[in-house]
Amino acid sequence: MHWDRIGGGIVGIVIEASVFLLPYSSTISVYGTSTDTLYNIFRFFYSSLGAITSIPIGTLTLIAVFYLVGTILIILAGVLGTLQLLSGALGVIGISLTAIGSVLTPGYTPYTINFGIAFPLILALSLTQLGMWLYLRRKHNQKN
Repeated sequence: MHWDRIGGGIVGIVIEASVFLLPYSSTISVYGTSTDTLYNIFRFFYSSLGAITSIPIGTLTLIAVFYLVGTILIILAGVLGTLQLLSGALGVIGISLTAIGSVLTPGYTPYTINFGIAFPLILALSLTQLGMWLYLRRKHNQKN
């Protein structure tokens, strides 16, 4: 049995659950709640992308792009959980993009951003995927 693939798949499922179920950030309040899941923030930006791009404020468009691309990469990281290197790299890049989008939000500084539990969890799981890949790579090289 491929325990490395099973472990990566479990981590991928938890990444997906974090995107859809856990609060990500209260920096951007969507749908009248103080904290939102990453998927709700993604839906908000996706549904209002036409209105956002028509506003001459370039920062708002940039924030939307960072959140949209970052969320897509995180969802792909969860779906591709059995491929630890790819999943970990996509997760770290995606979480970095959404963090940059949060920092660019007008009126907030890096010290006033309130990330929910999903942010550190997705980051830790992505780094765990990379760590599992390194461990299994070393283990495989020792056998040869």
